[in-house]
Amino acid sequence: MERFTWGSVRDTWKMVRSGAALVFVLGATVALVAGCGGGDSGSSTSSSGDSGAATSASSTAAADSSTTAADSSTTASADQTPYQVTGSKGDKQPLTLLGEVPNRKASKEYNVCYVGNTPINTYVQAMEYGAETAADALGVKLHKEIANWDSAEQINQMQALVQQNKCDGMVLFAADPNAECNTVKRIAKTLPVVVTNFPLCGDDGYTEGTVSESSSQSYPFYKQYVDWAFGELAKKGGGKVAVLSGPSTFGHYQQLKRASEEGAKKYPNVKVVQNIAAPWTIEAGLKQAQTVLQTHPDVDMLLSSYDQNTVGAIKALQSAGKKPGEITIFDLGGDERTFPLLKEGWIQGIQYLQPVEEVGQGLELLVGHLDGQEVPTFNNLGAGKGLPGNTVQITEANVDQFKPEF
Repeated sequence: MERFTWGSVRDTWKMVRSGAALVFVLGATVALVAGCGGGDSGSSTSSSGDSGAATSASSTAAADSSTTAADSSTTASADQTPYQVTGSKGDKQPLTLLGEVPNRKASKEYNVCYVGNTPINTYVQAMEYGAETAADALGVKLHKEIANWDSAEQINQMQALVQQNKCDGMVLFAADPNAECNTVKRIAKTLPVVVTNFPLCGDDGYTEGTVSESSSQSYPFYKQYVDWAFGELAKKGGGKVAVLSGPSTFGHYQQLKRASEEGAKKYPNVKVVQNIAAPWTIEAGLKQAQTVLQTHPDVDMLLSSYDQNTVGAIKALQSAGKKPGEITIFDLGGDERTFPLLKEGWIQGIQYLQPVEEVGQGLELLVGHLDGQEVPTFNNLGAGKGLPGNTVQITEANVDQFKPEF
C-alpha cells in the first residue's frame, strides 16, 4: 500500500481543485468526496518506548483530515467573534469560544483526543470540563486519556492513540512539557496537535510543528503579571517583594522567577528579597509567608503563584496580627476563595486564570484547523479576549464583573 504524506496530499488536492474550477467554467459539475479520518473512540492500550513513529494507517488518517480541511476552506470561513456556550453542568462557568470554526460547528464529526492528567484539584477538573463543553458545542466526538501525572505513561498513551488511528487531532495537557517535547514533535508531523496549559520544550509560547499553544501560563503571561504587580508597587514608591513560587521542578517556577528578575530590572525601586519554592497548597503558602515574616519583617509585597498559596499566606498574616492591605498581595488564579479575600482588602490584584478556556479554546483551534481555517499559533489568554474590559487583571473596581472558573 502506498504511503501517504501531507505534502503529496496537498499537491494532489491543489490539482483537483484547479481542475474543478476549469470544469465549472465550461459548465460541467464535479463531485468531490473527502475521506474520513479517525476511528473507534474506545479505550486505548498502552505501548512502551518512545518511538513516536506514525503507522501507515495514521499517515492515511492525517491525509484524509488534510483533504477534509481543504474542502471546507473553500465553502466557509470563521467569523472570529467570541461567544459563550454552556456545558452539561449548569452550575459551571460558561465557556467562551473564539469563533474560529465556520458556522460554529465542525463540518464533520471528528474524533478529537484529549490527553490530560488525573484531576488533583478544581483547576484540573475545570480543564476537563472545558474539553467536554467545547466538544459538545462544536459537534465532535471526545476521547479522553488521563495519565497519573506521569510523562512516561502519557507518552505511551499518545503513541497508542496514533498507532491505533483513534484521533483526527489531539489536545494535550502535558504531565511534563520538557520530557514529552520530542515525542510530541514527532507525532505532530502526521497528526495535528494543540498544546494547552504550559508550553513544551522550554518555549515561551508556541512550539514549532504543532498547530497552536493555548495557555494562560506561558512566559508572556507571567511577564504581564509581574509587570502589573511591580508597576503598582513602583507607583507607591517601590519596596521589597517576596515571591511565593510553586515547586522548583516545574516550568511555572522558572518562568515566574525569570519574569520577577526582569521586572526588578525594569523597576529600580522594587527589590525581590526572597523567592520561596513550595507545593501549591494552603499549608505551603502558610509556611512560605511565615518564613518571609521572620526573614524580612519589613516586606511590602507578597507575589503569589497560585490561589492556595495565597490563602495560606493570608492565614499567616492574620496570625501575625496584620491588617488587610498592610502588606500588598498579588495573586495568580482567582478561585472561589480568593474573590472574597480581594473584596475584604487582603488581596489587591488577581491575574485571572482560565482553565476552562485553556482547553476549550484549544480544542476549538484544533477543530478550526481540521476544517481548513488558519488559526492562531499562540492563543495567549493574557489578552483577555471575550472577558469584561478585555482584561485578566482583577481589582476591587471590576471584581463583580468576573466569576471564578474553579
